[in-house]
Amino acid sequence: MTSPKVGTRPPSTSRIAQCVNEERPAVISVNAFFGALAVNEFLARVHVFRNVGNNEFSTVRGDLGEVALYREPEEESKGHLLKEVGIGVCEPPIGRPSLSLRQ
Repeated sequence: MTSPKVGTRPPSTSRIAQCVNEERPAVISVNAFFGALAVNEFLARVHVFRNVGNNEFSTVRGDLGEVALYREPEEESKGHLLKEVGIGVCEPPIGRPSLSLRQ
């Protein structure tokens, strides 16, 4: 295998791009959008600046196909793990031996 000469350019990316059959757009813009949304959500909770309380923004979902954001209010948990909420670290985890690590 020969080393490339100093000062030479790599092969043109246009040739590479012609060989790739991409049917879907890149996701970097989607990741950047939802990453920025997550940062704004954090800042809204730390520095309360919303016109509506944070409990109205328990879950925020986005649909970029329709360019829409949906918020869901905080609801009282009706789950079967409600009695285990807030007990902290314990062994076995949440009192269930089936969740213990095997040694």
